[in-house]
Amino acid sequence: MIYFDNASTTKPTKDVIDIMAQANYTNFANASSLHKIGNDSKNLLEASRKQIADFLSIKSDDLYFTSGGTESNNIMLIGSALKNLKSRGNIITDRLEHPSVIEACKIAELLGTEIRFVKSDKDGKIDLANLQELIDEKTLLCSFMLVNNETGVVNPIEQAAEIIHSKNQKTLLHCDAVQGFTKINLPTKDIDAFSVSSHKIHGPKGIGALYLKNKNAVRTPVTGGGQEKNLRGGTEALPIIMGFAKAVSASVKQKKNVYEINKYLRKELTKIKDVVINSPDDASDYILNISILPLPSEVARNALSMEEIYVSSGSACTKGHESHVLVGLNLPKDRRQSAIRLSFSDYNTLDEAKVFVEKLKEIITKYGVK
Repeated sequence: MIYFDNASTTKPTKDVIDIMAQANYTNFANASSLHKIGNDSKNLLEASRKQIADFLSIKSDDLYFTSGGTESNNIMLIGSALKNLKSRGNIITDRLEHPSVIEACKIAELLGTEIRFVKSDKDGKIDLANLQELIDEKTLLCSFMLVNNETGVVNPIEQAAEIIHSKNQKTLLHCDAVQGFTKINLPTKDIDAFSVSSHKIHGPKGIGALYLKNKNAVRTPVTGGGQEKNLRGGTEALPIIMGFAKAVSASVKQKKNVYEINKYLRKELTKIKDVVINSPDDASDYILNISILPLPSEVARNALSMEEIYVSSGSACTKGHESHVLVGLNLPKDRRQSAIRLSFSDYNTLDEAKVFVEKLKEIITKYGVK
């Protein structure tokens, strides 16, 4: 099996599975319970929080566990709108964001917040000059992803932060860092909030985190029993939190094969007639979006699947709809409808990439439009 769909989700490592199994068996007590084994669970919870915070070089008090990137993004965007219902300011984002940001913006708009979309350049990066034009005294929040989940484009977050904070010191910068977490540098000192997720880094599903310097900047839409310092209600899922922390610690030790894999594929795929690379040269090495013009996306995906090679025909969150990212990049229709996304992990190998290229050639010959 060759698994090139790691941007959708990754396979948990054995160490992660083992620590979760042990925690489910021995550390099952509610971390909010005041008896001894409840306190034991609380201590393990806070140790996991500190482990992740130390990796990110942030204060552990500013890291809040959530169910994942989607919930973290929702808390930040909808929470900003709820906090500012009377002032009714504006939120700035771009049209190439993950659906969890785009859809959260629609709810924020219903709450009276104006949504402004910054322009993107030809590669899909936010247009910094346009960003400067859009920010004003009523801008509550800017939200931009670190790495685009479909093309791997890396946004200029540090430059955006400088523009935002020089134009309006009260404006917060939130970053959806899900696809860049542990893979590229996250400029935490420049960001007011960011979202990360466990299952993109070989950890369990259903757990992520929101970093937020000032908890009072939002009014959370996820209320309950006061867990996570009232930012996110609900009993803490200790076993998967411990699995998350284990995955973060393991990421430091992984061998980085991805650069060589991406470099090899770019070189070899450009030799194949009617294969076009959609990801720019400076995109993240972990994501490579290509179009196989003789094959509709689903045909290529299914044909590769029959060879036990697994790729995506877009973001898993789009559920078969045409990619809003590729539409936003103004790619021709034939490139949009023949696009597939390859996404890698540090456990993929160069040999797998070589097999992929050979199998793709065979599939184009067999199924391609004559």
